[in-house]
Amino acid sequence: MKTLRLGDLAEIQSGHKFSSRDYVDDGYFLVRIGNLQDGWISREQARYVRFAKNDPQARFILCEGDILVSLTGDVGRVGVVNPEHLPAVLNQRVARLRLRGDSPVDRRFLVYFLRSETCRRWLNAASRGAAQQNVSVKALLEMKIPVPSRRVQEQMVRRLDEAFKHIAVVRLVVEKNLQNVKALFQNALALHFGAVTGQTVPLGSVCGFQNGFIFQSRRFRPAGTPVLRISNIQNEEITTDSLVFVDAADYRENLDRYRVFPGDLVIALSGATTGKVGFNHTDTTFYLNQRVGKFLPSRRLHLRYLFYFLLSKVEENHRQSLGAAQLNLSVEQLRAMPLPLPPLPEQQAVVARLDAIREHTRILEGVFQRKMALLDELGQALLHEAFSGNVTLPRQLQTI
Repeated sequence: MKTLRLGDLAEIQSGHKFSSRDYVDDGYFLVRIGNLQDGWISREQARYVRFAKNDPQARFILCEGDILVSLTGDVGRVGVVNPEHLPAVLNQRVARLRLRGDSPVDRRFLVYFLRSETCRRWLNAASRGAAQQNVSVKALLEMKIPVPSRRVQEQMVRRLDEAFKHIAVVRLVVEKNLQNVKALFQNALALHFGAVTGQTVPLGSVCGFQNGFIFQSRRFRPAGTPVLRISNIQNEEITTDSLVFVDAADYRENLDRYRVFPGDLVIALSGATTGKVGFNHTDTTFYLNQRVGKFLPSRRLHLRYLFYFLLSKVEENHRQSLGAAQLNLSVEQLRAMPLPLPPLPEQQAVVARLDAIREHTRILEGVFQRKMALLDELGQALLHEAFSGNVTLPRQLQTI
């Protein structure tokens, strides 16, 4: 079996740096790093650009069958351009591969190799960068590809196609089950808060609200009191990833009222996480940054009852958010929200029921997420076996 450079098999082109200022509602689908998945291209959060056909940017227009590889971040993610993606254009830090006319390698064989752990390890070793990995087109050109005979390539592709078809069928079933489990909890929330027919009160009449302080990024320090930003509200809690710190001595204001203590409930008021809420389940005290707010419920309002009420309103808050460039939820909107307010014992009963449903659905979600992870592992095992000379459908697939 021969081993050839990728540059001997394909022409490789890096994408163009399109500006976010040029995004439009329709036009060329801009394939960015985030659109590349494990062997396919996602159109979630699609962005579009326009330009004339005689524009220099036209050389980045994609064609059906182009193989795309991510060069930054999670390097080595692969996608193939299909008719439903077109018209499309190549963004920066994504490479396009087009097989040369005399290439001895089958395109589908190459795609499977690029998806393999062997290729990923090579790309990771060739990457540079501390904050995030980057691989150059020059390095990509030097990648060594095992190239068996055409007959062997076709056999491998045929067997891999059949095996991955089985995995795809199982994945659809698991994904459907996962969606149904998630819908179960959402339906429970809707049952309690969706169509309120009883008496309501404005949220602001039974709950105070503390907005954040405008901390200046030039005063961020490597240590001190952590600042809670909108990006730190994830999965209904506070994440300590990418924290920044400040020293209260740098400010004339008394910052005590901006503190977030363990057990506090906060909400994001801007950006992609607008309307999302989360508890401070850590043992850390934070400062509230601008566009993050903290709830201060009265004795008439159970904090977890408020939490579940706000969870039921996330999508509605998105729709009602103001601002064309960025989603924004105002304090006035929050205070005016009509809140069903039964007596405190009834609130506690609602919380107990929702806690039980939430715990049950989370257990089920974990089961199906583990099955999805196992399918990914099986896919990588297939590719490993393929490039070790043996492709069979693992028996474990039958038990998923």
